[in-house]
Amino acid sequence: MKRCIIYFVLLVAALHASADVDVYINDFKCDGIAYSIVNSSEVVACMDYYEDQSETSATIPEKVSFNGHTFTVIGLSKAFRDNNSIQQVTLPNSLLFIKDSFEECKTLNSLTIPSSVISFVCYQGDPHNYFENIKILKIDCKQPPFTIPRTFLNRHYENTNLIVPAGCINAYKSHPVWGKFKYITDTSAVNDIKVDDLDEGLWYDLNGHIYDQKPTEAGIYIHNHNKVIVK
Repeated sequence: MKRCIIYFVLLVAALHASADVDVYINDFKCDGIAYSIVNSSEVVACMDYYEDQSETSATIPEKVSFNGHTFTVIGLSKAFRDNNSIQQVTLPNSLLFIKDSFEECKTLNSLTIPSSVISFVCYQGDPHNYFENIKILKIDCKQPPFTIPRTFLNRHYENTNLIVPAGCINAYKSHPVWGKFKYITDTSAVNDIKVDDLDEGLWYDLNGHIYDQKPTEAGIYIHNHNKVIVK
């Protein structure tokens, strides 16, 4: 009961923060990423259309400094929109919400949602344009994040592999939105992963990363439609 109350309080706080932030006001930029200040200690990353989109990978930091102040990055809002270069995004464990991001982001094939996220929604824009080619969506949250039906389309439910923490499959399958995904597996097994749509020759791990060559780090990977264990 106590855990549910804490989760509800955090969810309300995340939704409140995401609703209050005017993402068109970029208060400052750091390392090519624009931020909107929420309060004296928190900011939201909002790397929009106007940012440099030539990079194929990006890392959103957990902390960022500006004018002598250090802020915690708690949200991602309207980020990576119309970006046809980005292939890999690393998100920090400080994020509470992801909102209206990855629209018209056609080159991103996999994404990992950190365990801190409690809200993952797409309110605005055409839902047909959000993360169009996502093939692996790994969610590290034991509690399914809040989301709404318009965040996903049938193509996501039918073709995207949803990977959740070990022991949490039932929680996701019973969720009114996450439960619509046809291919849900946890990090302890990948037998249910749909691999038909994965690109030949590439290597995919369970953290949403893609490799051009065989990885050297031990783990479970998918290569040429087969599960491969690298020891």
